[in-house]
Amino acid sequence: MSANMKTLMKNNSARTLQQSGLTLLELVIVISVVGLLAAIASSKFLSIAGMSARHQTDLFANDIRHLQSLAMSWGCELELNVSSTSYDVFSKTDYSAAGKSYCATGLPITNPTFGQSFSVNISNGLTLAPTGSIYFDNMGRPTDIAGSLLSVATTYTLSGGGESWQISIQPITGWVSMNKV
Repeated sequence: MSANMKTLMKNNSARTLQQSGLTLLELVIVISVVGLLAAIASSKFLSIAGMSARHQTDLFANDIRHLQSLAMSWGCELELNVSSTSYDVFSKTDYSAAGKSYCATGLPITNPTFGQSFSVNISNGLTLAPTGSIYFDNMGRPTDIAGSLLSVATTYTLSGGGESWQISIQPITGWVSMNKV
């Protein structure tokens, strides 16, 4: 092997060692950028109160739909009684004499999905407004206490954790929708 060849190989291996890897400054910059992106992402996606408000809104809207479905399948008029921190479902009329023991007046009905009383507490300091009752006939349509179909939408607002969500129940059809306020 000639002297020129040895010198060339020595220079190449020295250059390879110098070019492999990152400098300390480059490594610090990459770690800082990744940390900054992680902090931004976690603040956006891990807002517990915000996720809780959205979750409770989904739960409430799904429970209203489930209530309508039960009213239709059971052939009972059901009442949704809303307070600022909970909601319950009752039978509006006593159907127990007709063999429908699940529709006895005055007691929360049993949610067949869970086998427990259809009574839900709103969690994490969230509040629900307005309070009061809305009724659903045996066709799942929203009515007043006298059994007359509602002529305007009923809207509930669930608030807390810096967020507010609205759940609307349309008159006649009972269509349930939700949106962020």
